[in-house]
This record gives sequence, structure tokens and C-alpha cells, in this order.
Amino acid sequence: MSNDVVLVNMSSIVHGGQETTHSSLARFLSLVAANPDLQQRLRVELQDAKAKKAPREDLDFNELERLPLLDAVVREMLRVYSPVTFVWRQWAFSILPEIPL
Repeated sequence: MSNDVVLVNMSSIVHGGQETTHSSLARFLSLVAANPDLQQRLRVELQDAKAKKAPREDLDFNELERLPLLDAVVREMLRVYSPVTFVWRQWAFSILPEIPL
């Protein structure tokens, strides 16, 4: 592939990923803003986790992933408002072994 083709493909990948990231983040912020109780509970969870760190040290991805409320809210938001419009799924096994699905 020429450099031009590589650059065009890279641009498509980067810009294509931006739209799903923007829409997911906007949806998350909208849902949290619409629910003040949830917003306060998330704030407390994040502040408690941050209090265990050095004053200017940020929480890393693994620490954020271990916050149960934040994880649940993000997972539910992605379940209800998936950034991927269509996903093919295939079952791993039949639940009713005697009845073909």
C-alpha cells in the first residue's frame, strides 16, 4: 500500500472511533446528570477511591474498573445504548439439547 492509502485508512479508523466514543460519553453524562442521586453516589465512590491515592495521583484504569457502581453504570449504559448498531451473536451451546433451535 502507498503512504496515501495508509493515511486514508488510518484517518477512517481514527475518525470512525471518535463518533462512537463521543456518543457514548455524551449518553453517559446525560444519564448521570438526569439522576442526581446516582451522580452523588458516583461522586462519593470516586472521592473515596481518590482519597486512598497520593494527593496529585490520578486513578488508573484498573482502579476505575474496580469501582462497582461506576462499572455497573457504564455497563448498563453500553447495554441499553450500544455504540455498535448491529452485532452478530452466535450461541455457544443449546439450552434445550433435545430441541433444535
